[in-house]
Amino acid sequence: MIKPALLIEDFSALGQISLIGALSVLQAMGVTTASLPATILSSQTEGFGQPAVLDTKQWIQASLRHWQAQDIEPSGVLIGYLGQYTLAEQLGSWLEQQNLTDCLKIVDPVMGDQGRLYPGFDHDYVEAVKKLCRHADLITPNWTELCFLAGLPYSLPTAETLIQGIDQLKIAGINATVIITGVHLNGQIGCCWRQDQQTEFDWRQQQNRPENLQPLNFCGNDVQAGHFYGTGDIFSALLYGRLLQGWSLETAVENATDAMELAIQQTAPLLDNERRFGLRLDHLIHYVSKHKRSDFNAKICNG
Repeated sequence: MIKPALLIEDFSALGQISLIGALSVLQAMGVTTASLPATILSSQTEGFGQPAVLDTKQWIQASLRHWQAQDIEPSGVLIGYLGQYTLAEQLGSWLEQQNLTDCLKIVDPVMGDQGRLYPGFDHDYVEAVKKLCRHADLITPNWTELCFLAGLPYSLPTAETLIQGIDQLKIAGINATVIITGVHLNGQIGCCWRQDQQTEFDWRQQQNRPENLQPLNFCGNDVQAGHFYGTGDIFSALLYGRLLQGWSLETAVENATDAMELAIQQTAPLLDNERRFGLRLDHLIHYVSKHKRSDFNAKICNG
């Protein structure tokens, strides 16, 4: 029986931001998808003024009930931008009630950057997202979001503070693997993580992970000038798809980072007025569609 990969995040009617971009990535990978728009927006929240907003909480509840009645079980759940703490609480309760042990659960806790929460978010929203993250196998915060989740004061990240933030999450009851995005190092921007001794990332074994984790790993690309909209959404979707396909954590991160570089390079020549529609994805789509599981196996066999 097909088990679709479930995506829950905002739907922007303009361009290839958030849910539209994530669905495009997963379809290119050959992954069957299901999607629940957390909110429907006439545009993304940056660059187009105040968007028209349609609340979907009741529809989400009805859709989940419908799928459950039809015995539709997800192979994974990726939760991104939600926008309302009540929806974060609703989804946390849903995850708690479901028997999703054989299901990869990723939360991208989108709520801030540069040391500040996004407009409209407050302490209640942070707490609701923190509770939601306790149900995840993997989370992908940027440094600002990690600080809010861990209760740390914001400062420029160092190896020591990054590790401290990850350790504080465990104290807060978040036992997920943590991929920290948007980290700058030696002229590059990318992500870092602490990886356990397993060669394969297996979300079924998260509760039994060894405590002696390796030092931080980093994977990144050269920094490009200007702002690129929707990079976090696309990266999370890339990582989600590869992990569902059984790739190791390190190889999935590397592949997602390589794909992101193609999208950034293609988008970089555009003016900011054009970039606000989201990353250009055709080069990325071509890249990920070529890298199927057979290519991954060949890479491992050939060293």
